[in-house]
Amino acid sequence: MIAAKQVFVALLVTVGTCCATLDLQKYEEKVKAQLAAEGPGPYTDWQMYEAAVEMLAAEANKSHVELLQTSAQSTGIDLNCLPQKSHTVPTSVHRLRPSDVKVVGAIGDSLTAANGAKANTILGLLTNYRGVAWSIGGEKDLDTYLTLPNILKKFNPDVIGFATGNGGPRSSKAKLDVAEQGAKSGGMAEQARTLIDKIKGDESIDLENDWKVVTMLIGGNDLCDYCEDKESFSAEKYVENIQAALDIFHNELPRTFVNVVSVMDIVEIARLQRTFTCDILHFFLCRCVSYASDEALEELQAVNWQYMDLTHQMIDSGRYYDREDFTVVVQPFLEETKLPKTESGDYDKSYFAPDCFHFSLKAHAAAGKALWNNMLEPLGSKKTDWHPGEPLECPTEDRPYFATVENSAPSFASANQAFFRQFTSQNDNIRPVSGPSAAVIVGCLVLVCVAVGGAVFALRRRKQLKDQDILRKPLLQKSTDMASTLVLT
Repeated sequence: MIAAKQVFVALLVTVGTCCATLDLQKYEEKVKAQLAAEGPGPYTDWQMYEAAVEMLAAEANKSHVELLQTSAQSTGIDLNCLPQKSHTVPTSVHRLRPSDVKVVGAIGDSLTAANGAKANTILGLLTNYRGVAWSIGGEKDLDTYLTLPNILKKFNPDVIGFATGNGGPRSSKAKLDVAEQGAKSGGMAEQARTLIDKIKGDESIDLENDWKVVTMLIGGNDLCDYCEDKESFSAEKYVENIQAALDIFHNELPRTFVNVVSVMDIVEIARLQRTFTCDILHFFLCRCVSYASDEALEELQAVNWQYMDLTHQMIDSGRYYDREDFTVVVQPFLEETKLPKTESGDYDKSYFAPDCFHFSLKAHAAAGKALWNNMLEPLGSKKTDWHPGEPLECPTEDRPYFATVENSAPSFASANQAFFRQFTSQNDNIRPVSGPSAAVIVGCLVLVCVAVGGAVFALRRRKQLKDQDILRKPLLQKSTDMASTLVLT
């Protein structure tokens, strides 16, 4: 009797999955037909996603169903740090305090554009709520929204460049947030060029003397399309693309601290229990993750970690350590972050927009806090994950500066900096060495240490992959009531 019931349940699941698959195919056909009516293809993933959002919203309205998502209206926080100001404007990035920062900027994708961050309905997913974006939003103040610029305002009320309100990357309120929804790493060089042009064209910015903090997060969309073109979205190509953007900053921006935020563990998205609405939107937005087989998902996980590993290797090579007024630092707080859970053990959907993919206001606040804390943490001791309830850190008397390779470990950094200044030039040409041979020996030892550290990091990643037990929940569930399935719970 029990066996018969199990077979019956299995048959129901199979039938439901087939029906849901047919529904997805139906939506894909309808989306393509709608886009074709507006103009010829080919169509980007983001265009198809937007069309699917509009279609689902229309169906919800016909059913008189309002798509509600519990969302915080304020993410403010108190910050009681002792004021620490430089006596004079520093000339070294290794002596950069929060109060010295005058300009903020950002490049990236829809996470930096804050798509759907304050959305209470599905249509809100099409809005860029840039004013609350974790790395570049400056809407109101820290008492209302927790973002990196709002934290910096506590130290320097005159900081500029942050976004406010809503709008696209070319809207007046976007300011120096040039992130584009749907962007991939291949578009970062163009965004870097755009950001520099905007900085140079802003009369309120002193290019040579104002200290700038620029933040980049990219790679999620590359991974979401990995199964479609493994060569174009390989880890090597990804790093090549972000290096091209960083080279532009390095060549043209004086007095700049660049945050490169490591791409998140995208496979976490596959573990989130979703509604039928989210299943449809993931089909257009990230099917290489949400609809991957276990084998394909394991391969994607390995590539995901390669994105992280090769990013560290590229930055740690010293490519951007040859100037006193410029540096690039990897901020790894997303690398091992897991989806937050409620007290009941379920994944906490309040951290997501109504598509179960983009950050909600709550997640933007969490990312802004984690980024700030990472910026203060010395290299070698930076947190690679984030957990709810973590405090917002303050600079201390011992560590008053944003952490760089030089001020994180003075003895190591001095040798490292000396080595690269002797052996490299801005165009990466080798030049003759002057000075005692001891400096060469120290430099070589530094390189060995970096190589060993990278190898250990890579081995740890491979072990994680081997031990990883990827739990998959059914991605397709057919509801007998279409209206009820469109309600986000």
